[in-house]
Amino acid sequence: MTLKLISTLIVFILLIVYFTFLNPSDVEIFFTQHLSLKMPTVVFMLGSILVGVVCTALATGLQQFKASLRRYGKQRVVHKQEKLHRKWDDLFQKAVNEITSGQRAKGIVLLEKILNQAPEHFEALAHLGDQLREEGEAERAVTLHQRAIQLDPDNLPVRFALARDYAATGNIEKEIATLKEIRNLNPNSLPTLRQLRDAYLKAGNPDQAYQMQKAIMPLIHDSHELAGEQELFSQITYAKGYQLYQDQKIEPAIVELKRALRENNRCLPAYLTLGQLYLENNTPKTAIKFWKNGFDITQSPIFLIRLQNLYQDLNKVHDSYKMYQEAIGGAPNDALRELFSVLYVHHLIQHEEKETAMEVLGNIPNPSLSTEMYKVKTLLEENKLAQVEEITTAAHYRVTMAVEQYVCTACHITEHSWFAFCPHCHAWNTLRLQIEAAH
Repeated sequence: MTLKLISTLIVFILLIVYFTFLNPSDVEIFFTQHLSLKMPTVVFMLGSILVGVVCTALATGLQQFKASLRRYGKQRVVHKQEKLHRKWDDLFQKAVNEITSGQRAKGIVLLEKILNQAPEHFEALAHLGDQLREEGEAERAVTLHQRAIQLDPDNLPVRFALARDYAATGNIEKEIATLKEIRNLNPNSLPTLRQLRDAYLKAGNPDQAYQMQKAIMPLIHDSHELAGEQELFSQITYAKGYQLYQDQKIEPAIVELKRALRENNRCLPAYLTLGQLYLENNTPKTAIKFWKNGFDITQSPIFLIRLQNLYQDLNKVHDSYKMYQEAIGGAPNDALRELFSVLYVHHLIQHEEKETAMEVLGNIPNPSLSTEMYKVKTLLEENKLAQVEEITTAAHYRVTMAVEQYVCTACHITEHSWFAFCPHCHAWNTLRLQIEAAH
């Protein structure tokens, strides 16, 4: 009993004693008409209090007993639930271990066993959905991940998984809708924006993909990663411009294609398409300008071929000769110089300029075997057999040397002997005969 209760009881007893002192007469209590009991007032009052205390104690004890029974029942239920949860958690961990060790089928069976006993086991729903999608059962994965989202609507990984499920089923519209819901929860989520961009690209919607890429760019801080995103930005912008070009919306197409070049001045398709667009609209000078700029930036021989054909259509063959000569003279390395020379030689031969062609072939430093064979073909047409024999003898020696040497396909360093591990970069089984690597 608390001190407050004891103090109250003492005061109450004192009041009773005081009351009975003022009223000393006895109290007669009748149990029946003939059976009664006389007692002093003080005894009656104290007895009444005692009976009340006893009754109260019994009632309180009974309530506490009932409460104890209820607590015991709840504890039993909680203990049972905890035991079941431990059992399901053990099964889930076993399933994850099976899947991790490559036994996916066994893992799926265990996950399904958990869900048969506990249909709302969140981790089992999410994990089984992922595994079923990997097994090609994307429709079932959708159902499982939807159930998981109902249990935890704010769980972003499961929402991403649902988006991947829709992508696996080919339902791009629902994939986009799911990704939009994720973006509403976290507007600046880089993975969400990237998946949305890719989904829009798959859906053939370059406008929305462009908007997503615009949102992505400010979130990138790594310079190498930013360069890759800028490259992709130019691709998306190009796709948008090319779509406009196909729709015969010429002016908007030009704007977008030029924007693609501003995003990435090495965007070869933009140069090619702009040149083709201007050519189709009877402005060949502008086409030549874009194709020349494209070649200067990218050094791609495709521009030389386009310009060669255009000069031929304009009856300006000598301009194409000059173009090739400038390209050969300005080539940044021997490989490109040889490639441009071979293209030039082929062009010269088409126009019966065989002497000039042989002169160009002769000026190629360290020509490849394929170029040497091209030279042999030209010499045979000219019936210059002595030079053919000289070239074939040298080529035979080069082939012999190549057969007896090994080149690493990883680091490209040449060895005279074969090794299981490259002596330089230690790559496994990368040494190939040089003549094999050349093919």
